[in-house]
Amino acid sequence: METTWRACLNLECGGFVQVSSDFALGSQLSPASVYGGNQYNIIVHLFQDSNTGNWWLAFGREKKLVGYWPKSLLTHMVHGAIGAAWGGITQGPLNDSSLPMGSGHFANEGYKKAAFFTDTTIIDDKYNIAVPNTFWSKTVVNQPKLGTSKTGIGFFFGGPAGCKG
Repeated sequence: METTWRACLNLECGGFVQVSSDFALGSQLSPASVYGGNQYNIIVHLFQDSNTGNWWLAFGREKKLVGYWPKSLLTHMVHGAIGAAWGGITQGPLNDSSLPMGSGHFANEGYKKAAFFTDTTIIDDKYNIAVPNTFWSKTVVNQPKLGTSKTGIGFFFGGPAGCKG
């Protein structure tokens, strides 16, 4: 059996069904954290609906539904996912210097300086919230200059512009 996998940013691939006009996917969130100053968290939920099999995107503590990816688009995830990943990506012209990721500062600068994920959790096959098993976790960095720094079930990431892809 042959399968095809590709990553899409924001709405590039199509098929996402937006159900709320309160959010513009791909837009900048406000307020934004400030280097060395105030830090702001967002809460994002991705989960599979146990009745429809669709994959939903929800936002905030109140889990306001933004939209969903129909199960027909994610045929390799009809019965759940076998893994989860968190991270960042920058996108710019091919063969050109990258844009900054996160705050534009390296992960080892830590809180108030580097971008971060915190309190990362998954929803297990019984729809319970669970902490990811850090024994099986691994760090993947495709630009060694950027890097990550793990802190429990969260991590810092990011780096300045200028890495060649």
